[in-house]
Amino acid sequence: DFRGLEEAVALEEIKVDMGNVADFVQIAKDNAALRDQVEDQNDTIATQETVIDDMADTIAKQSKMIDDQNAEIAQLKKVIAERDAKIEILKDIITDKDVIIAERDATIVKKDKTIADRDATIVKQEGIIAQLQAFRSAAKNTLSSVGFNIDGDDSIVDAVKELIEMARTPFVNGWIYDPEQGWLYTDCETYPLVYSHSTASWHYYALGTCPRLFYNYSTEEWENWDPTHEHTETEVASNQGQE
Repeated sequence: DFRGLEEAVALEEIKVDMGNVADFVQIAKDNAALRDQVEDQNDTIATQETVIDDMADTIAKQSKMIDDQNAEIAQLKKVIAERDAKIEILKDIITDKDVIIAERDATIVKKDKTIADRDATIVKQEGIIAQLQAFRSAAKNTLSSVGFNIDGDDSIVDAVKELIEMARTPFVNGWIYDPEQGWLYTDCETYPLVYSHSTASWHYYALGTCPRLFYNYSTEEWENWDPTHEHTETEVASNQGQE
């Protein structure tokens, strides 16, 4: 009977399925655990993606800040370059002014030298005038003492001038030694200018003065080169007072 055989086979299959129930239950548990793990991992991934998104935003903000700072730095470099250019222009202006000041100083030095030369010429001319006046006064007194009057007499004045020119001719030509002043130098071209080796300066001799008077161009003062003459006059005056 095939009907009985089918029932026997079905019964056997049921027995086999009942033996696999425990395996199916374990597999179901394992699948549930796997799903939990997958969900946990998905949560972790979602969290990490959120962190990554936040970091991306932070990086984007920092990149913008860096770009802004670079723009500011570029602007500052431009400003510095413009200031450097202005500084170079100012340096050129200062250099030009320094050149102008140096030229003005040189001009002032030249003018000062010219003034000094003029002053020396004036001193020399004043000395010559003083000599002329001294000679004229001495000649006038001398001639008056013998009955002559030289006022308005040009011939006598010319004679006095000739005597002065003769006095301007030095008795020496070159180096001479003076016991009081040391080594002195003069010649026919420089006289009455006399150079003193001891003072390393030039002196102008006032012709006809007694005691001898010399103008020192270094100290700009008149000097008496005959102190013994002054000393002798003082002694004579003292002796006369005692008498």
